[in-house]
Amino acid sequence: MRRFDMRLPAIIRLDTAGEFQTETQNVSAKGVFFYLDRPISAGTKLEVTLTFPPHVTLTEAVRVRFKASVIRVESPLPSARIGVAALIEDYEFVNQLSPEERDNICRVIGRFAHTTKRKIQIDQFFAAEFLEILVKCKNDLPEDILKQVIEFEKAERLNPPPERKAKQILTKELQDKHEAINAEAGIREVVIPLNFEEVRNLE
Repeated sequence: MRRFDMRLPAIIRLDTAGEFQTETQNVSAKGVFFYLDRPISAGTKLEVTLTFPPHVTLTEAVRVRFKASVIRVESPLPSARIGVAALIEDYEFVNQLSPEERDNICRVIGRFAHTTKRKIQIDQFFAAEFLEILVKCKNDLPEDILKQVIEFEKAERLNPPPERKAKQILTKELQDKHEAINAEAGIREVVIPLNFEEVRNLE
């Protein structure tokens, strides 16, 4: 099996000892050779993650994770690192974002989450205020005036195209939806403000 002298950055993972960074000395289709600064024995199972640079792949950098087993350990000279030959048993390509790409994505998602929660808080606060006004109107207006108000409401073009016919938007349905959103917000620990002072104090 032909070996290629390739110095590639490598991360070695051992189940019992964590991760170590090193560099390959040569790579073949079935194996890899590298040095470690700690003892290891033949037969040890390990995980090797290699990064193939653009000048090797002729495209963007590619990361490959190998499952391998140690088949040979070269006895070191005094104060020298240990040479390890490992047989590749399986592999997979690793899709990994750069730290900058990860930070940018997390920043965008974080801002979106923050803005969405604030919108829910403010919308739900004003929804509660408006629903209270609607309920008071229904309870306090004389019956004849209330009927006329309902007719004017039905005449408004507030419904989507499939519902062009006159239709009253029921306050009870709005209250049910409002309470359902409040319940969901509570589960997700989004605090709904109860007064204007709490709205002003939102960060």
